[in-house]
Amino acid sequence: MNVKATCFILIVFLSIAVGNLDGQNIIPDPGFEDWDGTSGGGGNTLTGMTHWYNTSGTSDHHHVDLNPGSNLTGLNPCPTGDGRTDCGFPVAGGGVLGCWKGNGPDGSKEWAGTKLTEPTVPGDCYEISFWVQNKKDRPGNEFVTNQWGVFFSQTPQPIFNANLFNFDIVANQWVATDQVIDGSDWQLIELNFQADAAYEYLFLGFMGNVSTATQRIANPSNQLGCYVWFDELYVRHVDVEVPPTQRICVGDSTTISFTSDYPIRWAGGGQADTTRSLRAAPLATTTYYVTATGATGCTKVDSVTVEVEFPNNVAVAGERCIYSEDFTLAPDARPGRWVGPGIQDEDSSLFSPALAGAGEHTVYYLAAAGCAESATYTVNIAEVIPPEIGGDNLSGCTPLTVNFGE
Repeated sequence: MNVKATCFILIVFLSIAVGNLDGQNIIPDPGFEDWDGTSGGGGNTLTGMTHWYNTSGTSDHHHVDLNPGSNLTGLNPCPTGDGRTDCGFPVAGGGVLGCWKGNGPDGSKEWAGTKLTEPTVPGDCYEISFWVQNKKDRPGNEFVTNQWGVFFSQTPQPIFNANLFNFDIVANQWVATDQVIDGSDWQLIELNFQADAAYEYLFLGFMGNVSTATQRIANPSNQLGCYVWFDELYVRHVDVEVPPTQRICVGDSTTISFTSDYPIRWAGGGQADTTRSLRAAPLATTTYYVTATGATGCTKVDSVTVEVEFPNNVAVAGERCIYSEDFTLAPDARPGRWVGPGIQDEDSSLFSPALAGAGEHTVYYLAAAGCAESATYTVNIAEVIPPEIGGDNLSGCTPLTVNFGE
């Protein structure tokens, strides 16, 4: 069977709606509500819809306001289980979309299309959910099938005949449920789609080859077929936003914040956490990775790099002693602060060997322009050892002769 994603089925009361992650949903009218009130010359087309249109056959818009209801127009509180296509109400709102898949070798398909609010991102994962209800629900006279789903397209209309096409050729562009949609209850379908291109349009209906479908058909007449309602179709982009590359000077820190409508987990620098921000103080350039995870297993991994800059290191030529005169480390230094042993004034690079004392000293120049122009200066101050003077005869009566030597 050429069905490319496992679906999750949940039968619930009609009052329960789908999710609340509308921020990352890319379907402009999930509930088929944006409608001008016209019946489309009989009620069996999508005429009058703002965002939805027919791409194959004539999908149907049913609405509670199109009363009195009849087949392919309004919705009626009539008993389910009679095989009537007008009995029942939406999961939420007032509208539903009806799609038919006919018997016969071509399995005539009704598809509705819509333009996505933004193109899909190649390589990213999308969580698809919709409610579907069988409307040929008469026990003992079944017209039921699976493979209800969605097709992603770069054109507003399919570039092939949806009824006769070999869908194996475009297996990367559609997903559908392998669950046979039967009975009279609304069922929630959840699928994942991995985008391989920037698709701008979506088609809804029966997907794939008829030969791969699992069907229970009471009558092979090509005048008959399977019929379902759709409601609350969502396509949610599992995504996470990260800031641009951060640059810090060695020893400094920065706060990195991630934004997502989904649970996120970051890792990097030998640590792992689930917070939405982290304080990073790496001693070397480090990349931090963050993963957003959707409810049905979609993930999105992104990263941000913290680049660590090191000041220039300048070795002061020659060794000084503590009695040497004060000298200037960098006469042409730009505005900044000077800190460290031997510095007499933060605004000046004047260095005092006597103030610093003997030893190897590191002096920091913190440029106002940032780390790239800052520097460290290494100064060696030699310790002065008093001379030792010795004589061969250091005491006696005058006249006294003493011979000094080293």
